[in-house]
Amino acid sequence: MERKKILVVDDDPAVCVLVKAIIKKFGYEALIVTDGHQAIEKIQNDENIFLIITDINMPIMNGFTLIKKIQQHFPYLKIIAMTSDLENQLLLHKYQIYASVDKFDLYHSLTGILKKIERNDSVKDIGKSFGFTT
Repeated sequence: MERKKILVVDDDPAVCVLVKAIIKKFGYEALIVTDGHQAIEKIQNDENIFLIITDINMPIMNGFTLIKKIQQHFPYLKIIAMTSDLENQLLLHKYQIYASVDKFDLYHSLTGILKKIERNDSVKDIGKSFGFTT
């Protein structure tokens, strides 16, 4: 069985390095792309991606447009949005995403969210061993 993958979409190399390190700490594989078009292509070609972590302010395709496209074409994927802009944080409330994180507290926020995902996956695995489906 192939490892679950998390797709990180951000044009800032420093943020990508930090997010990748956090993801690896939880045993997931991190895939990095720098814009929304690359993200859509990667999602289409890799069925092991289960989570998208995307920046909002990016060139070519911003995070809001990417979120809409993912929700339209890949509604089963969880999405976490990252931003340091207060206005964007407020706008994210109208999107039905898994979570949003403030880039100023990225390490703690993302670690907390991944712990929650890990716990939920563990509960699902235990349920499956007893014949329950989710």
